[in-house]
Amino acid sequence: SLGALAAWGIKQSVWAASLLTLFEIAGLLLVVFVAGDNLSHLPARLTDLVPDEPGNWPAVLTAAFLAFYAFIGFEDMVNVAEEVVEPQRTMPRAIIIALVIATLLYASVVLVAVLSVPPQQLAGSDAPLAMIYQAATGEQAWVLGAISLLAVVNGALIQMIMASRVFYGMARKDWLPRWLATINPRTQTPLPATVLVTLLVLIFALALDL
Repeated sequence: SLGALAAWGIKQSVWAASLLTLFEIAGLLLVVFVAGDNLSHLPARLTDLVPDEPGNWPAVLTAAFLAFYAFIGFEDMVNVAEEVVEPQRTMPRAIIIALVIATLLYASVVLVAVLSVPPQQLAGSDAPLAMIYQAATGEQAWVLGAISLLAVVNGALIQMIMASRVFYGMARKDWLPRWLATINPRTQTPLPATVLVTLLVLIFALALDL
């Protein structure tokens, strides 16, 4: 179904991805909302959050390296630049807006997380956001579980769109078979490349332990 959506049209795919992204953002904001009272402890605990020994800095740098993963993905938008209205004006703004929103969201979530639950518990949890939600509300975090499933679907859809455009661009440069550069006249999407990406995703999803 994701492959069919990606093949249907870029406008339809982007609308679906945008809707799913709003659900993801709502999930992060929900965590900040339910545990936001803990932000009042920030002034008193600020010294606890700043490394006070040189030996702690390697751990901070490692965490920063892992946090960079949160920003992976925004650059995918450049792969659809030729399908954007006024790309010279729109794309730079979109990249900056995406970076700012992602930074604010994740900084808020991180602050709430470390102020709500002891770091040792966060490190040992497979679902830290669910733990924060449960600690703050006393309820099961089924809402976050549902949103996480939507996030997986959204990630798969976006990567299928991006990969098909990469194949299309490489085929136009004759780095891949030329038939992958074919644009369907009705959908205006690289249909052969999209079908190939869909098949590859299907094979990997069935063959690999996810």
